Amino acid sequence: MRKFLPHISILVALISGLFLLIKLNNDQVKSKEETYQTKLLQAHNDAETKLLANINVYKSLVSAIKSYSHNLDKFPNKFEMQEYLHELLQEINFKDSLAVSLVSKDQTFLYSVTPFEIDPFGLEGLNVRKMRPKSEIDKLDSLMKFSDKITLFAPINLIEGYPAFPFNFSAKTKNDSVIGYIAPVLSTNYLLQSILEKNKTYEFYHKFSINGNEFNRFKVYDGTKSRNKKKDRDKVLDFDNKNYKKLISNIDFCGLNLQIETRYKNLEKQEIFFPILIFAWFILFVIFIIISLIQLKKNQDFVIKLKKANEEISQKSMQQEKNILQIQNLVKEIHHRVKNNLQIISSLLNLQSSEQTDPKIIHILQMSKTRVESMGLVHSKLYGNENFKSINLKEYTFNLMENISEAMNSHTKKVNSSIHIPSELEINIDTIIPLGLIINELATNSFKYAFHNVESPEISIQIEKSEENKQFKLIYTDNGSGFDFEKIQNSSFGLELIKMLTEQLKGDIAYERENNSKTTIVFYES
Repeated sequence: MRKFLPHISILVALISGLFLLIKLNNDQVKSKEETYQTKLLQAHNDAETKLLANINVYKSLVSAIKSYSHNLDKFPNKFEMQEYLHELLQEINFKDSLAVSLVSKDQTFLYSVTPFEIDPFGLEGLNVRKMRPKSEIDKLDSLMKFSDKITLFAPINLIEGYPAFPFNFSAKTKNDSVIGYIAPVLSTNYLLQSILEKNKTYEFYHKFSINGNEFNRFKVYDGTKSRNKKKDRDKVLDFDNKNYKKLISNIDFCGLNLQIETRYKNLEKQEIFFPILIFAWFILFVIFIIISLIQLKKNQDFVIKLKKANEEISQKSMQQEKNILQIQNLVKEIHHRVKNNLQIISSLLNLQSSEQTDPKIIHILQMSKTRVESMGLVHSKLYGNENFKSINLKEYTFNLMENISEAMNSHTKKVNSSIHIPSELEINIDTIIPLGLIINELATNSFKYAFHNVESPEISIQIEKSEENKQFKLIYTDNGSGFDFEKIQNSSFGLELIKMLTEQLKGDIAYERENNSKTTIVFYES
């Protein structure tokens, strides 16, 4: 029995995996159904919200026209009504068809205007009785006799070619004498366009109807003739197909029942990829288990070999660490020897200068000595550093200025040096050597020539780095008398050396002399 325990465990695991996969598939189907229904509900609610907002615009327009016609001393003529409509549409930014007609008590058009034209459709003198059914004529007669409210009839196909909502309210003189009724007619396009345009890239159809008659932007499907040749792309012949899920809402539109229906354009696809993928994975899992059992012993042998290989790699790593340590010691020794050789050269230059009597030769030897020492300082720093690629710029500059101050103290009074360099700023050896020589030339020049008539000599060294373009900027200032850089740069070896080293660093140099002497060098790391 004991030898079958592993097989029983695997069988139980496989059966458990099967039930788990079935549950995952069911959860995925349920989740997709919920998402499908949620998207449909959201699209329907968005369209319903937009309808309500647009209906309010219609109501506001008609109410404004009614207030205008009832509040004047005399009833507006067609020119006054046209001017008012033009101003009203500009004010509310309504960009759709609007026509307002004044109809007499015997149902004759007295005038018809749009915001831009007078009687553009030739309605003046025509009788409404010839255009609308008797049931509506009776309502209009009743409207003039007994009601002062705004009445809306179902949308109609106009002879002008576009479908519209016909609003109506009684037309009265100042003494409340009824002369007929006002009939503002607004296109159905404004009500629907923002909804249908939004759905251009969406997956939903909308159906609109009032009192059972379907309508869209270009036609009312009430059995009457339509003169509009355009067709709404969202007109669906099988909208009521029972295979589609749809949502329906009813909205009160000035006493009429406006119904909106929303459905998907396409039937919901039954997902088969995920179940196939799940069961394919299950089959692969079974195969994997079988192969795993077969490979078990091979894996044990592989583990033994791997352990042996790790021991060999560990021994090689230890040897590499020893080699790296030897290389580091060798590099340190090289820098130490270079530093010692530079110190010997410095000592020789110092000894040679002590044997000279010519001040010019002594000056040249001393300047050469400080230059050698600035390079020796680099190798001294590298010798005591674990990182042989770069040197801390602030520490190096501080030590360099100490050496220069000690070497030049016989030339001038004590000079106060201030160094403004970020403490974490480091720079490589290929850049620090020419940069150190530049600072050396600037500082020795200040010590020797700048402070003859200055009571409190000061030197300021500022170095900063731009992280955006990896650019360095050296700003060197002293409060000495300054000099004419352009005039003497070709006759001074020190300035020529500064210029040459700046070019080596691919930099630019600028000299200013206002309150203080200021040298600015912009350069890049080599």
